[in-house]
Amino acid sequence: MSPAEYRALALKAFEMAEEYRLEAKTSTPARAALLLRWAHQRDADGFFYCDRADIDEDFNRRHAPKHERAA
Repeated sequence: MSPAEYRALALKAFEMAEEYRLEAKTSTPARAALLLRWAHQRDADGFFYCDRADIDEDFNRRHAPKHERAA
């Protein structure tokens, strides 16, 4: 996957986490606990995707093909 694709996945994961938190506010205590656990997991997924994007961008920068100058 490309760094942009990882960043898109991260954005979606953070959005889902926020949706879970909002729903938890109006849910029963048991359901709220479940939704908050899911939100925490989606946040962790989002941070993982951000890290993967950073790692891939760094790798691509370090291993970019070197262009030869025309004489």
